[in-house]
Amino acid sequence: MSLISLYREYEDQDSLPFCLDFYLETTEVEGLNDMVEMQFLLEDIEKASSQGQSDELWQSISSEELPAGADSLILIEMKGIQLLNPNKTLNESEQMEVLELAKKCSMIYGNGVHLMRILASTIVKEDYRVYDMDCHPSANMQQDQIHIRESVSPLNLNVVPNPNNGNFLISISEPEKVRTVLVADIQGNVYLELPDVKSMNPVIITKSGLYNVIAFNKDGTTATTKCIIFD
Repeated sequence: MSLISLYREYEDQDSLPFCLDFYLETTEVEGLNDMVEMQFLLEDIEKASSQGQSDELWQSISSEELPAGADSLILIEMKGIQLLNPNKTLNESEQMEVLELAKKCSMIYGNGVHLMRILASTIVKEDYRVYDMDCHPSANMQQDQIHIRESVSPLNLNVVPNPNNGNFLISISEPEKVRTVLVADIQGNVYLELPDVKSMNPVIITKSGLYNVIAFNKDGTTATTKCIIFD
């Protein structure tokens, strides 16, 4: 969803459905539609009225075929969403893959890495943020990956702890470069805006779910990360 968030950065919320439909119909990024569909299924899970309905939606997510031609950013995020299924027990091979992906640079491989780090923390207790400290986008990245990431800032943006119970900190490495920070659900509804950004920003959100934390920088770039809130 970070790609869509970038697209509608300055759009009025009333125009969201049109913007979303237009973007998905005109984009040539393979797999983006599939990833967005998964995000909407997650939203439906949050609204599920019964455990049976929730399990059925998780089954739909788990059975979604990963698009073979999509780039790493989309594939990792889709795979991360699938593995978040609370009804699924990761086998040894899946655990090894999660640990490997959790150590990739999130500035290059995107929000899916943060999902993998959430999963990895249940396997091996480690602060996986250290793998972002010395990584930089490679000059050898494929052109389509560069196009997708060209507006993304290398700003170090983190949520601590993650997952959490709704009481957490948003950590920003260079707050003086940030214009504002938004916390929005996966459908783009803004729950919080921080115009006065500091290095450590305490936040309280009472509704459980999956959220995007988006920092809009003064130079026009953005940084995003995911936050999961449990009851």
